[in-house]
Order: sequence, then C-alpha cells, then structure tokens
Amino acid sequence: MKHIKNILKTTGLLLLTLFVFSSCEKEDNYDYDSIYPVISSIAGLTSGLVQTQVIEYSVFPRGGSTFEWTVTNATIKSTNEATNKIQVNLLNAGPVTISVVETTLGGVKSEPKAITFNVGEFCPLVLDNFLGAFNCDEEGYGVYGVNFTKNDAFPNRVYNDNFWDYAAAGQTIYYVFDGSLNQNINVPMQTFIFGDDTEGSVVGSGKYDGCTNTMTVTYTVVYGGDASTTKHVFSK
Repeated sequence: MKHIKNILKTTGLLLLTLFVFSSCEKEDNYDYDSIYPVISSIAGLTSGLVQTQVIEYSVFPRGGSTFEWTVTNATIKSTNEATNKIQVNLLNAGPVTISVVETTLGGVKSEPKAITFNVGEFCPLVLDNFLGAFNCDEEGYGVYGVNFTKNDAFPNRVYNDNFWDYAAAGQTIYYVFDGSLNQNINVPMQTFIFGDDTEGSVVGSGKYDGCTNTMTVTYTVVYGGDASTTKHVFSK
C-alpha cells in the first residue's frame, strides 16, 4: 500500500511540473509574438527652440523592438545603437514634426506617434549690424538718437555715446553681446558722468535679435544718490 501511495505522489508531481512548464511556454510566446506596441510619448524639448540647435528625442526602449523615425523641416543628425533615441538638427525656422513607429521582435508595428512644435528664427551675431545711428525708445520718456561705435580691442562690445539722453561730453557706456543662441546683452557696472557733471553709475542686461538688429536693455541707474530702473529699446 505504501508503495502505491509513493507512485501516485510521484505521478502527481510530474503532472504538476508539466502543467507549469506548458503554461510558462505559452506566456513567453504571447509576450514576444503577439504583443501590440503603443508609443505613449516622445520625450524632448518642444518650446523655446531656435534654428541651428541640436536636440535629443527618445521613446521608451522596449526590449527587442526597433524604431523608425521621420522628421519634417529638420534633419536627423544621429541615432544611438538602440535607435530609441535620435539627435535632430533644427536647421529651419517654423513648424517641425517628429514621428516614430515601433516594430516588435514579433514583427508587429505600432501606430505612428508624432509631435509638432515651432522653431524660432535665429541669425548669428554680426556686430557691425549694431553700429551707427539707432533710435532709442526710453520707457516713460520718449525716442531720441544714439550712436554706437566699437573698439577692435574688445570683441562683441559696442559703445553708446548718448546714454539716458544726458551724457557729459565724451562719456559712453558699453554693452557686451554674448554671441550665443540666447542672444544676451550684459552691461557691466560702470561709473558715468551725466550732462550736469553729476557722477553716478549704470548696470544692466537685456537681449538682442540678430535677425532684426534690435536690442532691449533694462538698467539700474544711480544719479545723485538715487537709484531708478529704466528700459531702452534700440532700433534703426
């Protein structure tokens, strides 16, 4: 009797093992051959962009899948080994569309996932475009003329001969253009003699546009011991 019980126990364990193995094998086949891929999102910057930038975009790297990317109004600069990431060269201003399709190990394709965003215009700095006569529109005051010159010993710097419409003879302040994609202007702290021989100081910062050749700068001006804020918009 004891012998028969052992045979039944051994047979039961064998059947259970076969059942578990068979179940696992079916589950594996389902994962790799029958799964339908869905791309939930494309990661990467979509705002505050300007032409000439190179930006990386990516999707979730599902194991065994390959990814086919397409772009419009831009070019693909590179892809990584897994192809779930690309670098896009934003050559042109205007709308850009990036799309990707996933193909699983079993050959099933996803629906395309796409994003569309706008790329701003960017023109590299040409310092000579910011020289000569400009109109200065001073907030709360009015419009008056200024003249910008340069000193070859200091690249990316221009000098304003009529700051605040109240400069003593020979007085200038200078602006430093960073020449980057951000198009920043820095006005370092400078002492300044005003038109009535009062000594003060000026410091500020702003932006320039290399396409329109305009500048917008906000300053803190100290005159006669009093500090105030003023804003200038320069244009031809």
